[in-house]
Amino acid sequence: MRHALPTTLRRALGVALAAALVACGGSPQEELVDEQADVMAEFADVVEGIGDADDLEDARPRMRELGTEMKALADRWEAIAKDGLTEADAEELAKDHKELAAASARLSAAFMNLATNPELAPHLPELMKEFGDAFEPSR
Repeated sequence: MRHALPTTLRRALGVALAAALVACGGSPQEELVDEQADVMAEFADVVEGIGDADDLEDARPRMRELGTEMKALADRWEAIAKDGLTEADAEELAKDHKELAAASARLSAAFMNLATNPELAPHLPELMKEFGDAFEPSR
């Protein structure tokens, strides 16, 4: 089955969601989950507001800022993960972070809408090149 979203974006969103779901209970990790949900929701707001090529160009500066914020959050998660958090922890905690899951779903849907818009679809490869790794650690 062929997916509407490019593999890079699907992987990036999955990594962001999985990494963010590694924490619970009012800890610094919980704050990081909340921050990530907020930034992802704002990123979704921006992408949802893109209706044509002019909107896309107007949105790029804010998308760049949010991409930088997402990259910084992913780097913080990478540091936390080095302390021994497991994938099993992430799966268990996924149930508790509905705001992050909702923001991730909105962002994914917003990019799918861009992919199905004949005027904007040709811009998707360049967007993926520019923002596809925003949800992954710098390494």
